[in-house]
Amino acid sequence: MSMFANQMMVKSGAAVLAAAVLLAGCTQNSGPQPKKNTSETKPKIKVALYDSNKVPQEEGTLENNRWTKWINENGPVEVEFVPIPRGATEALQKYNILFASNSAPDIIMAIDAPVRNNLYSQKLLLPLDELINKSSTTYKQFLDNNPEFRKVAVKDDGKMYDIGITRSYYPNHVLMIRTDWLKKLNLSVPKTTGELLEVARAFAKQDPDGNGKADTYGMALSGASDSVLKNMFGDTQWLLTNDTITLNLERSKAFVQFKKSLFDEGIVDKDFLTDKDGKKSLQDWVNGKIGIYGDTYTAGGFNNYQVLKKNIPNAEVSIIQLPVSPFGQFSPLLHNPLFPTASVNANTKQPEAVMKYIDFMAKPETQYMLNFGIEGVHHTKSDASGCPKPVSTEKNKQELDWNRYYNLLSISSDKCLQIYKYSLDPADPIQNDYIRLGEEAEAAYITAERQVPSFTHINLMPSLPKEIGLIHTNAMTPISDLWVKAIVSGRAYTVDQAYQEAMDTWNKAGGAKVEQWYKDWYKENKSKIIPTADLLKYAPKTK
Repeated sequence: MSMFANQMMVKSGAAVLAAAVLLAGCTQNSGPQPKKNTSETKPKIKVALYDSNKVPQEEGTLENNRWTKWINENGPVEVEFVPIPRGATEALQKYNILFASNSAPDIIMAIDAPVRNNLYSQKLLLPLDELINKSSTTYKQFLDNNPEFRKVAVKDDGKMYDIGITRSYYPNHVLMIRTDWLKKLNLSVPKTTGELLEVARAFAKQDPDGNGKADTYGMALSGASDSVLKNMFGDTQWLLTNDTITLNLERSKAFVQFKKSLFDEGIVDKDFLTDKDGKKSLQDWVNGKIGIYGDTYTAGGFNNYQVLKKNIPNAEVSIIQLPVSPFGQFSPLLHNPLFPTASVNANTKQPEAVMKYIDFMAKPETQYMLNFGIEGVHHTKSDASGCPKPVSTEKNKQELDWNRYYNLLSISSDKCLQIYKYSLDPADPIQNDYIRLGEEAEAAYITAERQVPSFTHINLMPSLPKEIGLIHTNAMTPISDLWVKAIVSGRAYTVDQAYQEAMDTWNKAGGAKVEQWYKDWYKENKSKIIPTADLLKYAPKTK
């Protein structure tokens, strides 16, 4: 999955959707039956909606199902949902077609900043300052309480064009290790990248599962694992050094050397480079064939853990700190607490109605309904945490869990909506064990001593102008190929050679222009940038 996709979900990563209570007497197959909005006529608007292709056939379509009906019956406006592809490139193409035909939706859902920035550059987005001040209640109060969000929502003309969500600054990615394998081989939790290599080598070579076969891998290198290990080396492309932005390929070099060692020694699956979405490594993990694995702490991560425990009941797992690298000790990706997700069509004929819809979707009762469903049907209240707990996970998969993209305007700080572990039932042994893993992740990653390596959250980094972005792409694509060549070529092509060629490629492609753009951007915007250290204020009070 994409980095963002991993960092976006409470259900898929401690993210933020919602729920409330419906009338009693709903049958299992009936949709929600809420209190009706008594207005005879309501204004009509169009709202973009990511097409996840996950709506069960029995539930209807993306545009017409129990949750679209609930929104229209309870909300202040009548909404026509417009499907949009999830990928940034495909989404922008669809928006351009819709704008060209004068049929673009009133609300532009776009969690990828390049999409919003492109539409802004075409003057297709509406400045929101005046509209919010005059027409909003709930969202205006949110901005008053969170002035930092205005920084990330303002464009270069000084006006605010983005709306979005808040989330707890909570671990999205985690590094997991089979502690039962450590015990069997009399090994300790690795503290450095060198020790991690040694443990991975033992996991691959010393038959930790005891089946007498050489069929285990030390660690995974695809999917979320790649992102986690990249952070372990502090491998972010741009560093803030001496109050200026500088290019960083030295850390990339070290990470590539680490991967080359794993590849050369047969410690990892040598097909990891073709396992783009991580599905192969996931299957190896849940089938007990990988000892060190990067995953998300989300509903998706919990489902993976359930499968592992079903297949290998005696498997013991812990979440560990990222080992210390030559560049320091860091943490993996945490959720972006200030996340723009949408903008408004500059040509909307119903700006006040749009604002009413945004306020409605931001209300806690709306969030609770869309996240947890109907009390007594989809969830019950937990005596331990006070948070809703599923009545039936299978029923929720069919009726509820696919609806997350209907609410990308959630602004609640409620722990039940923000942090995935509170949706789990401690009375269930596996769920209780996953709660323990969440607490281990909190202790390992939510700390000023081990921050993520980027100087601000990666989702708060600027989008490059078209010309500069093209230079960047034309340089980094062949550089990525050089790193791959170094990993798979043994002694015939070393990482040092790849590094020298990478620097030459960068310079010949005009990389200096990209570097200068970042330096100028930082100089002009440093007062608006939210440093990584400041994001800790959005971390939950977990103890």
